Amino acid sequence: MLASYFLLPVLALATPSLYKRDGASITQAISYVNSNITAVNNTLNTFNKPKDSITALKIQVHTTELTKSVNSAASVANASAPLSNSEEFDVATAVLNLQPNINSLLDNVVAHKPQFGTAIFGFSASPLVKKDLQDAEKAADAFGAALTPKLSGAYQQAAPIIVQQIDAKFDEAIKQFSSASPF
Repeated sequence: MLASYFLLPVLALATPSLYKRDGASITQAISYVNSNITAVNNTLNTFNKPKDSITALKIQVHTTELTKSVNSAASVANASAPLSNSEEFDVATAVLNLQPNINSLLDNVVAHKPQFGTAIFGFSASPLVKKDLQDAEKAADAFGAALTPKLSGAYQQAAPIIVQQIDAKFDEAIKQFSSASPF
């Protein structure tokens, strides 16, 4: 009996074909992504001293949750029917409000490159940061690919441009963590 209280919500989330997904679901998923961006950014803002393995671990945990939330948003978008005009507007607004937060987070990650250079007990976490950035970019691309066909008209035409801008920002950050120098 107790297991059913836990399994029912999990099964509801795991079987999107049984439940209609719509613009509100996508907007809610974007909101969750945004809250995860805030969590990573806030933790990054406390990452000020070298060899701070504890904060680096917290950043890793939040980053993993962020990437999972983006992948979940992609699943929600994939399971959704094409959006109505009002849903498109709400989703487009949410995405446009999300983009500066993505840019801010990526700038903040790059600004903390020196701390990542000694984050793991004095050793560099840069390869891990690079991998996390690549995984997050892949998730963002999957979300963009899932959302674009649900849009129409000008929204559908603008979506690849926004994805391209986000990819360019990710590529800049990844490049910073691709160099051998920790600084």
